[in-house]
Amino acid sequence: MLTKALTGMWEQIGSELWSGGLTDDVVRPLESEVFRDFQEWHQKVYHVIPGRHAGLLPGESALRWEADGKSIGLVTVNTVFRMVSADADDGLAGCAEEQLRCAVGEEFDTWAGSNDLTLLLAGHTGSLPDLSGLPSPVLPLAGSGDEDALWHVLPHGADSVHQLLRVNLARGTRPEVTDIGTGHTLALQGPRFPTPEQAPARATQDASPQEDCEEGPLLDAFYQQAATGRMVLVLVSGPEANGGPIDTDELNRRLAQAAFGAMPHPIPPLKETWAAAREELTPQQLEHHLQALRGAPGAFPQAAHRLLRSPWWRIYDFTGSDTFATAVAQNPKLAETVSLVNAGQAGPGDKKSVVEVIAMNGTVGNTSGTVDFGEIPVNGSDPRNLWFRQFQAEVLIRPTLFMALSPDSAALWETLAMTGRLSGAEEFPGFIVTSDGTLADRARLRRASLSHIRQSPFTFSTHCLPSGHQSLIEGQRLLAQSYAGELKGTGVARVATLVSKASKGSRGFLEGRDAEWGDIIDKVAAELSMKDALEDAGRTSSGSRAPIVLLKGSAGSGKTTALMQYAYRLHAMGKNVGWVDRDVSVSRRTIEAQAREHRLNAIFIDDVDIFGKQATSLLKNLSNGGQTLVVAAIRTTRENELDATFTPDIVQADTPLNDDDLRKLIKVLKKNGLLGILKQHRLPHQRINTLRTICEKSLLAAMIQVVTGEPFEAKIRSEFQQLDSGQRAAYATVCLFESALIYKQRGIDEEDLLLIVASPAAPTRRHRDAVSQLVRMGMLVRAADGRLRCRQRAIADSVVDSVLRANLDQLASVARHLLVFYAARARNIQDNDHPIRRAMIRLLSHSLMRDLKLPVETVREIYDAAHDSLQDDRHYWLQRGSFELEHGHLRIARNHLETAKGCDGGEQDPLVRTTSSAIHLKAAAEAPKNPGLESAAVNAVHDLHAVTKQCGASAPHSYAILAREGTKWLDSCISTLAAQVFLDTKTLILEVIAEGKVFCRNNHQFMDIAATYEPVLKKLLPKGPGVPL
Repeated sequence: MLTKALTGMWEQIGSELWSGGLTDDVVRPLESEVFRDFQEWHQKVYHVIPGRHAGLLPGESALRWEADGKSIGLVTVNTVFRMVSADADDGLAGCAEEQLRCAVGEEFDTWAGSNDLTLLLAGHTGSLPDLSGLPSPVLPLAGSGDEDALWHVLPHGADSVHQLLRVNLARGTRPEVTDIGTGHTLALQGPRFPTPEQAPARATQDASPQEDCEEGPLLDAFYQQAATGRMVLVLVSGPEANGGPIDTDELNRRLAQAAFGAMPHPIPPLKETWAAAREELTPQQLEHHLQALRGAPGAFPQAAHRLLRSPWWRIYDFTGSDTFATAVAQNPKLAETVSLVNAGQAGPGDKKSVVEVIAMNGTVGNTSGTVDFGEIPVNGSDPRNLWFRQFQAEVLIRPTLFMALSPDSAALWETLAMTGRLSGAEEFPGFIVTSDGTLADRARLRRASLSHIRQSPFTFSTHCLPSGHQSLIEGQRLLAQSYAGELKGTGVARVATLVSKASKGSRGFLEGRDAEWGDIIDKVAAELSMKDALEDAGRTSSGSRAPIVLLKGSAGSGKTTALMQYAYRLHAMGKNVGWVDRDVSVSRRTIEAQAREHRLNAIFIDDVDIFGKQATSLLKNLSNGGQTLVVAAIRTTRENELDATFTPDIVQADTPLNDDDLRKLIKVLKKNGLLGILKQHRLPHQRINTLRTICEKSLLAAMIQVVTGEPFEAKIRSEFQQLDSGQRAAYATVCLFESALIYKQRGIDEEDLLLIVASPAAPTRRHRDAVSQLVRMGMLVRAADGRLRCRQRAIADSVVDSVLRANLDQLASVARHLLVFYAARARNIQDNDHPIRRAMIRLLSHSLMRDLKLPVETVREIYDAAHDSLQDDRHYWLQRGSFELEHGHLRIARNHLETAKGCDGGEQDPLVRTTSSAIHLKAAAEAPKNPGLESAAVNAVHDLHAVTKQCGASAPHSYAILAREGTKWLDSCISTLAAQVFLDTKTLILEVIAEGKVFCRNNHQFMDIAATYEPVLKKLLPKGPGVPL
């Protein structure tokens, strides 16, 4: 329990510990168990020292020495008390502000401010509260750990010697602590004293009175952004000091001299020089020049090490050097949190570690071909192209820090031009770490909206990124939390947790936004009879089995709100309630395991159809034999996703609202000042009758019409028409992706949306501003996870149906850009349950293309656009072939299925075999007198039979194809097929249908086909040649 309390529960118990409320539960066990040996030693050697104040934890105390009008404070703190397990991470080491207060007996800044110097002693380095605002300096000294800009680590080990420090407190000067043995001055924390390496340079002639040279505020602003865990680092050159690899500007000069025979003026950009060098130099000569990008053998890249331990969302490394690779190789612990990606070899996808380092031009190695400084490929599926576009998207919407050795670096300004910052106003916070430069350099940087931290990359990395800085620790925590969330995915959430994090309800719900938990808690949403019907269906008597309740209704009927209200009602009654909705990103089995772990009394699933054919088994397994109440919602148009034999307790959401419901709606509208068109009616019954008429279509449509005065579809069309072209593209993309046609993932990451709408070009500020404006207008909603969503899924459906279907060119453009994006991301993902591949599979689906009702040639063009990414994916060719099959283009369909068979695993894929057999049967039915097609059809029947035997209930489509297409073929060749072959085939198909009625009895499609074609097949009699035996 102690370990759990000090690690996993620390955020909940920390404040109580420092207030003295956990002395018996935490402090005493620390003294008697964890630090027992220390306590025994302490009791032997301890003697009373006047003025000493004992702290809260073992080993903590404070004392002030005074002499000659000067005072030095001595504080000892226990930084390792949370590291109670043998495998504890060093990240648990640290000292809190409240801990210092307990150690000195008053506010630490007041106590330390009474000293000329305070020595802070600890056994191990760790995080510290911000000491920069203290009125007098502090010197943190530790016995072990990593030395950084905060802590000075004393010598330890078998060969260590005593370290003697001289303290100078001369009047009129700042305190100074010197190592007598080495003569080095130790850096102090507190008031911002420049270190010797950062001492102010003397004024130069180009100093400008308009320039803000104060470094403190710039660093404060940087730390504020670093604490978000969203910051991007762009390394153009550096970060190591003299003796490190050369930068790309120097590489460009050396290659230009070698390739052109003399130094050209002006010197061309590196990409041009690189192309010339590859043509003019031998591979050995080129490799000789590239080796200068490698660090010295055995050298320790100190700056890179510090950068990799800082909270960057992603590091984009344009240097081509091996600096980061060397740092990771020398410190195996870094490999646990850092992944190195060569942009020329692997494209964007899931983050592989907490911090990703993207070598944008590759990484120099022992072999040739590992770097590429050439033109970015125009091929949209090329990994390097994808990474450059990803980079341009991220710097548009994330705080960014650029690093370069010099502000006049050509490579720096080429990189800045790529980001579109050269004339940037209203940019996301941007910083640059580089040397002073000239007045002109600094003016250019200001014009690029970059805050200039005037330090070398090495000095900044080693002095401004200490491991114990609170902002950096917070950034690392958020980064790790985000990455862990991506790995874990979203599954069952406890309603208690959702309610505790809920923001206040708002009238936005009544204006057409999706319901949020705050709307339920604060009763912004009216409680209608639908919720009462759910409660009645879910009510059980003592000892009886809890039911499975299914709420069915059309889009916008209020299903989700009713589910949330019922779930909140059970939570308020003290029940342990689980919630699963459209944010889910884990498998069905994971959800079932989480539900068992939570020991839920009830679980609610919104839009259960997102689980496809697994929905019924999910509901049954969650019920756990009637021990858990299960309540789910589904659209009436998606009922076929549930098993045909499934019989839950049904509640209809499309039942007309009664007078009491209408009164409740009018009441909440009036309370929130949204009576709208109802206000023109004075009498209550007039308002009720008007609202009843408006509600005939859907509750959502009614709310929007009441508030805006426009009919629902007219309002949706009007909103869309008022957008500019950039806003339309972004809004249409989110709406199509979240509509019932596609819907495999809730919302789109902002970077992804920018990349989709800008494709094939890189996103720009124009695209970003269009998205931002949609958020400000309330048409898109930014969720807590950062994804952008349509404000209501029923509105997304309406945009597709009433706007995009009227403009097929725009609909096709949106579908194409979505497919191209997800195809490039999913090309190397094999897991069909992965959210990215799941989205790609749906976007590829021939049934989606059919439902979009686009011209055949347009669909072919959409598929062609994804060819470069998916040409080796059998599923791509399967869907193309299935689309052509549906439209009767059998020759093209056959070609695509043959290509699918040639892909990895295609020959044995049941779906590929099934679709290929369907093509053969259909072709033979169209030409019954063709012997070759007849033979192929007979083989197709036997192959389908083999698939059903092999896959059983998991292949309902194969049963359905054989029943339908097999019957059609036999009907067409009744006079040409040999009688015995006819009867044998008929018998085989009937046997398969009979088996299917057992194995696939829950599949609506097969059961409908069997009911239609089995009677037809039984009546068919052969009229072909031969006498059947």
